[in-house]
Amino acid sequence: MLTRKGPIFTLAAGVLLAAVVMLLNVDAKRDRDAKRAAASAATPTATASRAVPAPTTQPPTPPCCSPPSPGLQVTYAGSAGGGSIAIAVRDGHAVAYLCDGRTAEAWLQGTVSDAGAITMTGARNASLTGTIAGGKASGTVTAVGRQWTFTAPTVTAPSGLYRAAAQVRGAQVVGGWIVLANGEQVGMIDFGDHEESAPPLQGTAANLGGTPATAVRLDGTAL
Repeated sequence: MLTRKGPIFTLAAGVLLAAVVMLLNVDAKRDRDAKRAAASAATPTATASRAVPAPTTQPPTPPCCSPPSPGLQVTYAGSAGGGSIAIAVRDGHAVAYLCDGRTAEAWLQGTVSDAGAITMTGARNASLTGTIAGGKASGTVTAVGRQWTFTAPTVTAPSGLYRAAAQVRGAQVVGGWIVLANGEQVGMIDFGDHEESAPPLQGTAANLGGTPATAVRLDGTAL
């Protein structure tokens, strides 16, 4: 009898061990399945977050060939069909001086549009129409009984448009000078009853018929 029970106990122990191992495998499989499910649930969120980049703000593209900013002072000076011209522009306002240095001169005032169109008028029916583009002012002036065609590039100080005024023998005397980019000066003095060529400026020091005066470089806002 003792010899028969040994194999039975051994068999029972083997069956019990197999059942324990099976239960452990089932629990391990459940753990693996749970981990896979959790990983699968997390993956789409991470992918979605990578697939949608953070929004970026691009700086606005500046418009091509826009006019100078308001307040920027620009002066143009150049030839005008036998004479010279200077135009000072600031904040949409403009002052111009046409002069041949001998017998003809004209002061004009007006405006410059956002598109660069120049419109100006002066004494004795003087007028100017033109455009500003590519760093140059160009157009025509009607003054002193004739028409003048001009092209004037941008210039920087000390080149530009100068004006001086003083009382000489009880009369208001006005002098105007155009200083070109090469340093050449063209100017005249208006004595009221006659006009004559102006002596060159010495810096801003002017000589108005023997009376010293200080010339001002005009910026385009007013005479």
